[in-house]
Amino acid sequence: MSVALKPKKYVIFIYVLIISLLFSCSAPRYLNIADIKQEASVKIYVTGGEIYEGLIVERTNSEIILVNEKDHQTHILQVNDIRRVEKSAKDYDFQANLISDAEIGQYKSSRNAWGYAIGGAALGGLFGILVGLPFWYADAGVPPYFTGGIGAISGSIFFGIRGIQKDREIAIETVRYIREREKDLQNEKNEEERKLEELRRQKEELQKKIGKDGGN
Repeated sequence: MSVALKPKKYVIFIYVLIISLLFSCSAPRYLNIADIKQEASVKIYVTGGEIYEGLIVERTNSEIILVNEKDHQTHILQVNDIRRVEKSAKDYDFQANLISDAEIGQYKSSRNAWGYAIGGAALGGLFGILVGLPFWYADAGVPPYFTGGIGAISGSIFFGIRGIQKDREIAIETVRYIREREKDLQNEKNEEERKLEELRRQKEELQKKIGKDGGN
């Protein structure tokens, strides 16, 4: 005698599965030192009681180099002196200046979100069908299209969230490099203005000298 799951239990199962996926997609608050990557926005607590929050610009096995939000200076932190590392809720450029959500939104696309979601739906649907076939053949009352649907929904959510995160990361990188380019252009402009000012000063001095020599 086969026992089929009731529709209500199907719905509860879907909700539980989707909620579990959403929790698994959320980023952990605390980070392992070994997992810290370059260009990550973090808050670091060291043994002396100091707290540094900013952007990691370089890291080695023994040191982490961070640009701090408070003073916008580079600090070299020894790994052995670090007590705890947290993922920062803020996003920074290479000088540890804040990047706003509005600025990120200007450069954020949905390409990866849609691509990941569609790919996840296809993979999840296929996986769900493969999982459901044995139950169907065993006359357990669970049709493959149902498990395939669950897999498609779950895969779409799971990979879609990762696609959204990827789109945001790309937008942040874009803002960082645009700001760097603007800073380089401003430095070049300042240097050109300095050279022009120096030429102007030399010209004035030369004119004064010629005037004095002419007066003699």
